[in-house]
Amino acid sequence: ALMSHGYRCNGLREWGLYADFYHRRGYQLMIPDHRAHGESEGRYIGFGWLDRKDLLCWCKALRERFGEDCEILLHGISMGAAAVLLTGSEEELPAQVKGIVADCSFTSAWEEACYRMRADYHLPPFPLLYGADLVCRLRAGYSLKQADVLGRVGRIQVPVLFLHGDADTYVPTEMGYRLYEA
Repeated sequence: ALMSHGYRCNGLREWGLYADFYHRRGYQLMIPDHRAHGESEGRYIGFGWLDRKDLLCWCKALRERFGEDCEILLHGISMGAAAVLLTGSEEELPAQVKGIVADCSFTSAWEEACYRMRADYHLPPFPLLYGADLVCRLRAGYSLKQADVLGRVGRIQVPVLFLHGDADTYVPTEMGYRLYEA
């Protein structure tokens, strides 16, 4: 199982409670830190968009270590759930990936940022978020609008388990329903 943590977290802190659950069921875990999180290098957070390519590389590393007949489960929480869903939508997803667990994914980095601007600061997205997106494009090489999970989830060819609690105060539950419907 390749575990993908959420925003401003790290692999061990996010997945420490789940490790025993998976180990008792015979899984081996890979728990990396995403770019600019925990022990990983990097200056810019990918909000799932940059992380999808890293997850593909980690899948390749697992295949090389455990062989062509290994089976990989992608499990992500919040931003990590967006990352595993975006990974699952990639054409070059290895055949060893047999399923995805997406726990509380947002529909897009842009939509989540708009929601947080309103919820946390009572501000509209314009002009601040538009400026932040420009800086993101110039410095990190991608736009928050590119991390469009909703627009890509229909491409996924492996089974997906969507989880999203109605008490989630960070990512609106309706985003989880919209992803499931897509």
